[in-house]
Amino acid sequence: MRYFRLAWVSLACVVAASGQAVVESAILTGAGAGGAAAGAKGAGSAAAGVLGRLNEIVSKSAAASDKSAAPAQQAGSNAAAVAAVPLSKPEPVVPRLIDASLVKPGLTRERLIACCGEPSMRITETKKSKFVETMWYTTSDEDELKVQLEEGVVTLVLSSRTTLAKQQ
Repeated sequence: MRYFRLAWVSLACVVAASGQAVVESAILTGAGAGGAAAGAKGAGSAAAGVLGRLNEIVSKSAAASDKSAAPAQQAGSNAAAVAAVPLSKPEPVVPRLIDASLVKPGLTRERLIACCGEPSMRITETKKSKFVETMWYTTSDEDELKVQLEEGVVTLVLSSRTTLAKQQ
């Protein structure tokens, strides 16, 4: 019985889709073709009426928009003045060079920031239910120092030179 109901609903959908196709065909051909015109008598003129009315509404809206924009253009619009102002480029941030010997495991986050300043980059995450923060600094000898903190205490200090030396 369930399959019979499914087949019946599917057949009804196919029939409805066919009827819609006949109507759309009549609209597109202007209701001039014999079979399509019989199935959708007057559909072409109805669609033309709807589209004509829509065209009138859009035309009136465009005319009203032009009238409201004209006084603003005559009075010297603020929007035009704002758009004419060039945007200034942000100043580049120059990282503070630090002494790498100041950063050692066991140092607290507050003490690290106090002696080295804000890092050039920072990432925070949670690993094994611990708050882990990774910071990058530039050293006075132009090396990159990676400092990892767990729960606010420095646990790992790596420089790019020592990491490259270990890999070779």
